[in-house]
Amino acid sequence: MSTDRSGNTDLRTLYGTMTITLVLGTIHAFSVLLTPIELRFGVGRSQASLVYSFALTALTVGVLLGSRVYSRWTPATFATIVLLLGAAGLGVSAFASSLVTVWVGYSVIFGLTNGLGYGFALHIATKAYPDRRGSVIGLVTASYALGAAVSPYPLMIALENWGWSGSLCSLALIVAGVTPLVWWCLRQIPITYKIEKRCEHICTISGVQALAWLWVGYGSAVFAGLMIIGHATAIASYASVPAKWVVFAPIVLALANMFGGVIGGRLADAKIGLQLLVALPLISALTTFSIALAPGVAAIILGLIITGLTYGALIAVYPAMISRIYGVTKGVRIYGIVFTAWGVTGLVAPWTAGWLYDRTQDYTLGLIIAGCLSLMSAISGQKSKP
Repeated sequence: MSTDRSGNTDLRTLYGTMTITLVLGTIHAFSVLLTPIELRFGVGRSQASLVYSFALTALTVGVLLGSRVYSRWTPATFATIVLLLGAAGLGVSAFASSLVTVWVGYSVIFGLTNGLGYGFALHIATKAYPDRRGSVIGLVTASYALGAAVSPYPLMIALENWGWSGSLCSLALIVAGVTPLVWWCLRQIPITYKIEKRCEHICTISGVQALAWLWVGYGSAVFAGLMIIGHATAIASYASVPAKWVVFAPIVLALANMFGGVIGGRLADAKIGLQLLVALPLISALTTFSIALAPGVAAIILGLIITGLTYGALIAVYPAMISRIYGVTKGVRIYGIVFTAWGVTGLVAPWTAGWLYDRTQDYTLGLIIAGCLSLMSAISGQKSKP
């Protein structure tokens, strides 16, 4: 099925989708919550890291299920449901008395609605601007990263002044509070459905092989980014960044992520996406190896910037390339399949970093593993063309 828009594209569609990803992107400010979770529930870093790992897994399920549910409601109604459910998940976590409840509220509910909202925003944006897919995907993913960039410091202040419950309640109110604006932006999108006639390659042997390489390439490409996002403040502390500046580690990372998304989207429109699938992981590999082998303040700051840029570009380039290869509507489903690799990595990467830290008291081995996987991604990217 494909979605057609009649008339001129209204910029409110883009504003609405960017607002959705802006508030949902706060999930990637998780590293600020890592130590408070350890202290509040008396658990180790590996267990605390599972909150983020499970959230990324649920997020993946949301993206995978998205193409099956987007058409069940109008865009405005669907966005409203997603945002209110996300706020409810944060509310459940705010008053959790056990880590299991946090897993249910933050990881499952907020994570699932994050995936539904993120995939929906990409879907609507690419339908609204079919001739500028890379650019709008870059803007939507950049807005997602902006949410992760602007939230750590206020969240840290809220934790210091209002504690765990107050900080998560304030975040829930922000997610719910943008609902009227998003509803207004999306309320008049005209949508019809028709069968897409474009021939696809997925049923051929070469098409299956290309899909497999895309899956491996995407999953291994984002390992470094997801690991560092989940442990940004802890990695900064490990690299001897002064305590008062540690909170800015996820902010620097997310801002770079935002710019990477915009740049990656523009480059994908310039039809050099396949080359980027090789070049970006190579840059990421060099960066993580450098942080691992020379963990100083300057190295970590530069490493966060480059990691954010490459990760942001990768998560914009992959859906743009998939949409270009398989078509807009089929691309949504194919991206859902490929995105499961992101989910597997999201489950494994933060937990692996926490587990290794509990045993070695540093991040060296985790960073080396991330670098090796980035090299694997570069090889996969070379083989992903159907």
